[in-house]
Amino acid sequence: MKRGFSAIELLVAIAIIAIVVAVMVVPLNNLRRRQAVNSDSEQVISLINEARSRTISAVGGAQHGVYVEADQLTLFQGVSYPGASIQVLDLASGVSVSTINLVGGGDVIIFDKITGKTGQSGTLVISLDADASQERTVLIESTGLAHLSS
Repeated sequence: MKRGFSAIELLVAIAIIAIVVAVMVVPLNNLRRRQAVNSDSEQVISLINEARSRTISAVGGAQHGVYVEADQLTLFQGVSYPGASIQVLDLASGVSVSTINLVGGGDVIIFDKITGKTGQSGTLVISLDADASQERTVLIESTGLAHLSS
């Protein structure tokens, strides 16, 4: 009586393991992508609100704003971009700002001293490059506050 596995039994076992791993990897990868879009959206909101807060607090005695590009956002000091760059937020690989829809067009959000209001209210859509259905919309109110659109 022989003990052990035949080559066919070993190949079948390897095939079953490969199928199970493949079935598990796809949902985990989708979850990771959704998490990247969610995380980047929250970071975008935080950066916009930071620019507003710095303006209201008169940090450096100046206005602050955010310049929006497809793969990064820049917090700057000044009444227009380019100003003095303070912080750059690079979006995760495969995540981008797919749509910029601000009042008056453009890609810069500037905040007013004292009130923190902005004339560039609107929306930014943060999405996954490989799957446009994975997106979050950041709403910038005329008050200058930014949050996820519901």
